[in-house]
Amino acid sequence: MNSTDRQRADWSCDNVAKDCFPATLGFPRGKSNDGEGSMPDPMIIVAIVKASGGLLQEVLKLAGRNSSPGEHAKKVVEKTYENVANEVTTNSLRVLLILKEIGSNQSPGQIRGKVATLAERQEPDGDRYEDDLTYRLKLLSLLGLLQPVGGSEFALTRLGVAFVDKARNDNVRYQSAFRVQ
Repeated sequence: MNSTDRQRADWSCDNVAKDCFPATLGFPRGKSNDGEGSMPDPMIIVAIVKASGGLLQEVLKLAGRNSSPGEHAKKVVEKTYENVANEVTTNSLRVLLILKEIGSNQSPGQIRGKVATLAERQEPDGDRYEDDLTYRLKLLSLLGLLQPVGGSEFALTRLGVAFVDKARNDNVRYQSAFRVQ
């Protein structure tokens, strides 16, 4: 194998998903901070990349308040929803809902207060919302639903908007996230 072939092998979809995305985001390998499980299957990221049909930059553009996700992002979510939804908990969806409502870059501290209040209203007898949700924001970024901005803030992508829109009709997984808001 010559050096060009070796470089191509290093940058295959599998290698990029398994190695580059988690390292870039500083995502921990193995168990996550919240005990909900390990890093998502890297093949989900590969599926999102493939479903984007070469227009990944389009679906990862930042979305403003009340933005439309665009037809391309909707199509990507239609193809990948089940796999992505298996990685997005109700509390993670609440993060997306808050960012969709605000429509601007927010730090983990700014997001946490709003999400904790929303969770307490929707599930008054539920567990207290965690103090540090950076790992949750990084997971959502890894899935393409958020994008880190300026090193300390996060913003919703068009893919994230399309995911929220689809999740609104998911009565099995996310009913409690859409209760009294």
